[in-house]
Amino acid sequence: MATIVFKPIARDLGAYKPKEIMRAFEKGLAEVGEEIHKDFNKTTKTWSPGGTDGKPIPGGVPRFRKFGPRMIAQAMMLEVSTSHSVYYYLNFGTRAHTVRARHAKVLRFRTEGRGSYRAKTRQGWIGSQGGGPRGPWTMRRSVKHPGNFGRGWDVTIAEQTASKQKLTKTINAGIRAALGAMGTFARGGPS
Repeated sequence: MATIVFKPIARDLGAYKPKEIMRAFEKGLAEVGEEIHKDFNKTTKTWSPGGTDGKPIPGGVPRFRKFGPRMIAQAMMLEVSTSHSVYYYLNFGTRAHTVRARHAKVLRFRTEGRGSYRAKTRQGWIGSQGGGPRGPWTMRRSVKHPGNFGRGWDVTIAEQTASKQKLTKTINAGIRAALGAMGTFARGGPS
């Protein structure tokens, strides 16, 4: 966990306003939280509630919730999350497994064989494109699914947000505004 340390480089600390500094943190986290929320929504942009070929997505299209910014155990926190099972499996990946018909006698799906499915998303990419199965319809009682590589959207979004340094820039601008004329002397750094 990163710790931010502030060391004022000035003699007159009368302009230092702790509440304003906390508001700057909250505002910065809220602004970055909106960008993170938008990035997660980009990963499901082309998903349809009706699914592919009339097979609805269980639970519909994922909805992402944003909680915070808020203080929890002396730390300011922001959370963007979903409890959608399909999104979980795509984000973290699955092992090879057998799919069996449970509510019907057979599974019905389109295929031209191995490799005929075009995924809408891919690993390390924040976005969604057209895709889906190709080929004629077929029916089977069970299928050996090869599994899928996890997309790692959560890690990719966190890395991209950190590389832009949006949070640092937004918080620093807010702190400078809160400190007024002293803001030009304020510096923050990792400890």
